[in-house]
Amino acid sequence: RLLKAAAYPAFSPARERAEKWLLQIPIQHVPNAACKLLFVQERDQGAQGESILCLEFLMKSQSRFGGWGPYPGSPAEIFDTSLALIALATHARDERIAMIMKRGASFLIAEQLQDGSWQETTRPSGGKSHAQWISTSAWATQALLVIEAFQKPDRPEIPR
Repeated sequence: RLLKAAAYPAFSPARERAEKWLLQIPIQHVPNAACKLLFVQERDQGAQGESILCLEFLMKSQSRFGGWGPYPGSPAEIFDTSLALIALATHARDERIAMIMKRGASFLIAEQLQDGSWQETTRPSGGKSHAQWISTSAWATQALLVIEAFQKPDRPEIPR
């Protein structure tokens, strides 16, 4: 989105390669489904089918605790949950999606540490990384801000 908005001709080949890659990535795990959903919903042609596949994948991948792990059935983690919630936000007017997002937000709030941050998401899970701790906390904060925007009665449309 940033390269497209900048409209620098020098970036066009890189943007076009990135768009082609995003259209081809398989929906095999939560980060792919979320990123692909964010990308395809901005496209006018042929995106609805892919968008539906991504939405269905994310809906069936939510854990019973409300969060998402990297794969369906894997333990929920903060990063994957945050990414899923941000991607789902543009569909929050759908009541089913709104309920799914509410469960996801509850998971994030329950997992927030006493100091206000969140446990870092690392691959493999359970590692320690200061950079990932900062990054994961930023993703969780962004997800909660997006959800808060949609809880207001005069909630805005997410710009596409």
